Amino acid sequence: MLRSVHLFILFTLFSCATGSKLADAPIDSVLDSLKVTGEGRGRLSLEQGQYLFSYEALLKDEVDWLLAVTVPLHGEEVMILPKIKDAVAPEHKAESFEARLESEISSRIKGSDLSGKDYIRELRSMIRFILAKQLTLNRECEKKSEQGFLCNLEQEVFEVKVEKDKIFIHKLISESYTLELVGENLTDSIFTRTNFNLHSQKRSKKAAPVLALELFWK
Repeated sequence: MLRSVHLFILFTLFSCATGSKLADAPIDSVLDSLKVTGEGRGRLSLEQGQYLFSYEALLKDEVDWLLAVTVPLHGEEVMILPKIKDAVAPEHKAESFEARLESEISSRIKGSDLSGKDYIRELRSMIRFILAKQLTLNRECEKKSEQGFLCNLEQEVFEVKVEKDKIFIHKLISESYTLELVGENLTDSIFTRTNFNLHSQKRSKKAAPVLALELFWK
């Protein structure tokens, strides 16, 4: 019942916001409208090709965030981000999809200041930031400009920008790389597309991401 009321309030806020400016909606409401659980189709885009897959993402027992993907000709692969409420992830063996991401990162930016394991850790941090309210974590945001916010979650800093029907979240994850989350396709108070883009600071801002994990939600 409470969830239904919450969704109704969100829908009302977003109906007004999309009619004028999404940036006028409370930033917590906008952040809570990003999806990181559910099912749909996805795409892993690299500089030299891409993988298409279907997926299901869930918060298992309110403890572990799990992404199960089905890749044509490869079968099912899994990524598990354990104890996502904890600021520091416990040591664990990388599952198949997690290992794929680690391998792709490490092979493409070999010798840089970012490893595949670093990328997974920062991806976990971004998902944890989105799930903060559900995980009962203290996410704080301060408005810095008409469209921009500076947010903190347990000493981790996220830059948030809201534009029309999109939201952008940036986190500097090394001296050379930034992780960007983009929420797009706002439908009934939910962003039905979530993109995780890894950008090199050494490239033009218009350059394609080094790696893009795109999730299209049903």
